[in-house]
Amino acid sequence: MIKTTAKTIDADDTRAITLIGIYAFYTGCFMLLGVATPILRLRIYSQGGELIITAVAIALLGWILSGHWSKSVTRSCYYNLAISYSPPMQVAIAIFWISLLLIFSWDLNQVIRDGLISGMWAIVATTLLGVALRLGMTTELGNFKNIASNPIAAQVTNAKITSVQITIREQSDQDQIIISPNILAQQPRQFKALMSLALSLFTYTILDLPEGIAEFTAIALASFGLTGLSTWQVLLCPSKRSISLNFSGIWGMASSFTINLLQFSRLETIKLKEIDMQWLQLAGNSSTITLPISVSEVQKSPKQLESNLGDSLVKILIDRLNLAEHKISRDILGVMNIILPQSVSTLAGIVILGMGIGFLAFLPLPAPMPLETYILFSGTCLVSPSIARLIMAMVAPSNMIPDSAPQALSPWQIGIALILIATFSGSQFPPNQGESILTLAVIWLCFGVGSCILALSRRSPLITKRF
Repeated sequence: MIKTTAKTIDADDTRAITLIGIYAFYTGCFMLLGVATPILRLRIYSQGGELIITAVAIALLGWILSGHWSKSVTRSCYYNLAISYSPPMQVAIAIFWISLLLIFSWDLNQVIRDGLISGMWAIVATTLLGVALRLGMTTELGNFKNIASNPIAAQVTNAKITSVQITIREQSDQDQIIISPNILAQQPRQFKALMSLALSLFTYTILDLPEGIAEFTAIALASFGLTGLSTWQVLLCPSKRSISLNFSGIWGMASSFTINLLQFSRLETIKLKEIDMQWLQLAGNSSTITLPISVSEVQKSPKQLESNLGDSLVKILIDRLNLAEHKISRDILGVMNIILPQSVSTLAGIVILGMGIGFLAFLPLPAPMPLETYILFSGTCLVSPSIARLIMAMVAPSNMIPDSAPQALSPWQIGIALILIATFSGSQFPPNQGESILTLAVIWLCFGVGSCILALSRRSPLITKRF
């Protein structure tokens, strides 16, 4: 049986939920300002109070959707999980995307088309405002009854916040220790990345920006959202002598690394003499594994909400896994086996991003072809993580290969299909238009792949063989 106690609400939970509410409020207000003008243009087609009735219906629908979403967001903060979506929210997102593509495929008057698209984004805006209001009411009244009965609560036995959060599960056959980031540092960042992903599509469909500026803004926002919408967990199983590094993410960004600790006898903290930088290594006789920067750098966080050193990542690894502790100080030549693979991956990401900027500045972009460009946008987001992993494996083979997860249909397969559909549709236009759609595909792939490489290089353990 799993021992259970109720998790208490602390200040970080409340502040994280409040920050998310603020992000939702400002994003919703920005979207409403952006859609106001196109919607008001529909007055020339309005007979009486149709616009008022439509506005009320949009507000009610947004309020209903915000109920499901606010519960998911609150639950994610309460248990420090990756942001998830309830089934009704997933259905709503699918309907939104399909409706958007259908509107662009119809031969409509420009005013009506802009009005319909703006109406859809108005639903998103009112949903965000509803989420902000509901989250504000939750933190003000301390109403966590809806999430306290969640099955996840049955697994929580102890939660203490230092620079990381420690959760201990004690079972009859084994014990598990889960180490995850601080709630206040992680959950608002995830939601901010989600807002960036939504704003990237909003910018490209609504805002009338100059040619090139619209594409660059959409790419930058989408890249931040794609790479930032993630969190990590370290799962320790002392009885099995194993450790799992789990990184959440969307569209191929998620990964998991399982390490068997039977061949490792000590934990080394490698410090660089020249600058304030350090790495954590699991060391054995034949090989060493350097933990990802995104996990090990938490130890340098200056904020400590509790002064109990026993809850730090290093102490947990040493005490519960019986590893010897070694602290080593080296010069830059002594850590080249760590710096070189990470630097090569980072350089590859920067070079590919630079290629995208060059193509965007000097190559022709397509004239308005909404349907094809939006399909292409989706395809590049789905396929970019897989291409990034392939490039990283070629330029830095010491990066650890993630555990394979069985999937009926991988995101990159869907992405390639969408890119082929968009490219084939664009090739039916005049030659200059067909070349422009290919140019846009290359530009978006460069930005997407470059951003994913920079993010994945911080999430991959390094294996170094000893001779």
